[in-house]
Amino acid sequence: MKRVVFLCLLIFISAGAYSDIGPSSLDIAVDVAYIDPFIDHIIYNEITIALNINKDLSLRIPINIVFPTSKNLNLVGIGGSIDVLYRPFLNGIFISFALAKIQYLTGYDAPFEKIQYLNKLSFGYTFHISEKVFIEPSVAFFNINGIYEDSILALKDSFNDFPSVRASLLVGYKIINL
Repeated sequence: MKRVVFLCLLIFISAGAYSDIGPSSLDIAVDVAYIDPFIDHIIYNEITIALNINKDLSLRIPINIVFPTSKNLNLVGIGGSIDVLYRPFLNGIFISFALAKIQYLTGYDAPFEKIQYLNKLSFGYTFHISEKVFIEPSVAFFNINGIYEDSILALKDSFNDFPSVRASLLVGYKIINL
């Protein structure tokens, strides 16, 4: 955990080195891909706050909530992560990875270990509708390297089918230019 905090501080401090490359901005986005109940029998929704350091590099804090669609399960998952998003080709394609991702489970049917750790790798594309509005379809892979196998198994067991791969569609708005 100390390494993650150190890495986050290092990225925030080094963000000043990128500040003269382009304008920074603060965005907020909501995931509107509601296909999860048809595939995984859960409702997984996310809201994301992003600090765009420049046009190539962003720091994001996605906060998610997970509900099972089964009415006989008393379980809710609340999670969040700190993600680094990088656009290597200047055309909207991005790759994103989580520095730290946790999922906290609460409810009567929650497992004994309530905090589950995951990692996440995402690929996607950013479409700018206007200067302030954007849409981002992406695909996220959870626990791609198998380090947190116990956590992903606990989530799959708790929610009957927690996704290892998830498609999302973020619709966002640029709140302010910094």
